[in-house]
Amino acid sequence: MSDRLADAALSGEELVRWVVDLWRSLIDLPDIDADTHLLDVPASSLTAVRMRSRIQSELGKEIDLIDILDHPTPREMAELIARAPAWTGEQPWPEDDWSTTEDD
Repeated sequence: MSDRLADAALSGEELVRWVVDLWRSLIDLPDIDADTHLLDVPASSLTAVRMRSRIQSELGKEIDLIDILDHPTPREMAELIARAPAWTGEQPWPEDDWSTTEDD
């Protein structure tokens, strides 16, 4: 069995519980439930980035950061994740060449 939970095909209430556990671990607040609103807990933009990263790495799903704000409860986020496409690992921006040149 793979390390990724995507292979387990979480769905329904099982996926909601996974998202609740994710929030509890990232926000360090044990009394989060499926209907807790993101703005009611001490979360930040960095929390959203971490959520997205865990969703990608553990569930193999692609979620835009703005979608996290548009789906601000674990229950809504689970529904979003269930519909989300598979994460390909590709970056949404082109690779830039940050090397310096000696043309100065």
